[in-house]
Amino acid sequence: MILNKREVGKLALLKYLVAQTAPVHRERILSKFNISLSTLKRYTHSMNEDLKSVKEFNQIQIIEDDGYFFHNPTPFNGQYVLKKMNFSYHLDSLQFQLFEKIFSNSIRSIHDLATCLSISLPYLYKLLLDANQFLKPFFIKIDYSINLDNISISGSNENIRLFETYFFWNVTQGIDWLFQNISIDELFSCFTEQEFRAFFDSSAAKQSKFLHSLAVIHQLYPSEAKRLALHESLKEVMAVFQSENDLSGPLIRLLKTSYPEIHDEESLESEGLFFNFMSRIFSSYRDTDDTQIKIGQKLAEVNNDLILYCKQLVTALIIEYPEIKRSPNYNDLRYKLLYFFSLYIANVRYIRFDSSHLQEFMFINPNLQTVKSTLYTKGEEFFNRFLAKNPILKDQEISPFHLTLAHSLIYYFLSQIEQTPLKIYIQFSKNMFGGVYIHSQLYNLFGRENITVVEDMNSADIIISDFYEKRYKSENYFYFDDLTDQESWTKLFIFVHRFQLDHAI
Repeated sequence: MILNKREVGKLALLKYLVAQTAPVHRERILSKFNISLSTLKRYTHSMNEDLKSVKEFNQIQIIEDDGYFFHNPTPFNGQYVLKKMNFSYHLDSLQFQLFEKIFSNSIRSIHDLATCLSISLPYLYKLLLDANQFLKPFFIKIDYSINLDNISISGSNENIRLFETYFFWNVTQGIDWLFQNISIDELFSCFTEQEFRAFFDSSAAKQSKFLHSLAVIHQLYPSEAKRLALHESLKEVMAVFQSENDLSGPLIRLLKTSYPEIHDEESLESEGLFFNFMSRIFSSYRDTDDTQIKIGQKLAEVNNDLILYCKQLVTALIIEYPEIKRSPNYNDLRYKLLYFFSLYIANVRYIRFDSSHLQEFMFINPNLQTVKSTLYTKGEEFFNRFLAKNPILKDQEISPFHLTLAHSLIYYFLSQIEQTPLKIYIQFSKNMFGGVYIHSQLYNLFGRENITVVEDMNSADIIISDFYEKRYKSENYFYFDDLTDQESWTKLFIFVHRFQLDHAI
């Protein structure tokens, strides 16, 4: 909906060729994408022209010489090139421009919006109709009236925050800054020295998404209609996470400094609580193992409906798999289970934000079903049985995407064994569960006697990420963003195995 068919096709071709290490015969490309030779040639010619239009990419091109090949003599990471071209296409999209103008609150008049986009009112109404269809799964709607000449956003205020963070960041990917009302330096001014150091110890993806999240809430906060009204059980659980590791310090200082005239302590508290939750589950901020255990211990003392459900799930899992209780790390493991399940159930029960609905314009398959082992299947069957007896939602079913996240989370814990030497750092920006799924798949194949996943990127031997991380090439970096692509899994496993062989002591 956001990009046209041709742009999506060109990006898909570029993404495929960037990942190849040798020329690909045209017949293989035609078969993979189900396109004609004339279409392939049009895509190639058009993409080369688009690459030339970007100054730093004018030496990069797709070459047809005994097969198609992505020729990149520059130091720029191929994934950075891909993301920047994706961003460029979105900037030219009328639908994206419409979203950017409406969600930024920079235009509130129907006629002003049509003028800004240089389109007629009838065509604007068509774009708005398409936009509302796109927003429907997120419980968000664009309200507009020709008689009153106004336009605004309504719906779930939690999902408005999450949509703005997830949608716009996935388009910009840290390449550009869309916010006109605040600069990055202004955001940095709200960090303490300790927070500033911790911020730069995180990956480039986490840094970019954290700043984007701050700017989104800063933009929404002045509107009384956009204030949060969190469920009490959700607030109680969020307060536990905040009490042990509060990520909202810069946000609270930012809002107090920017809007001293707003005296609403309850709203300020809710923003801080929700930001902590959002940072963990949607911005992929990961607490250390020790912090997860401490939070799990505190959650065990809570007895509201959300945590009681999580405790019931943990108990059922331990009964189903008694080897968990026999583990030497059993006490720590059950607290970590409570930590992860509380985040998962909180989202599914109270927030219901399903990011898979955003994948259609990112040329990424949203389904996570891949490389299913016997252990994965058993965990999947366990959760489905538990859910049938104890539904999380009484009024609707869980989405297939959220189901798969639960299956992956259970598999992650079931596949844990002893720690191992090769240090791997995993960054998966789309959601926290994708990262742990990659984690468990690597352990499943290589075993803990060969690899261990670390939290510090600087100490890692290998970096696996769905973000370009560094603009320049690195031999220990592997780009990975599609959990459903068997070829990508194969390449990842070969990459890790070759690294082991090349760096064997």
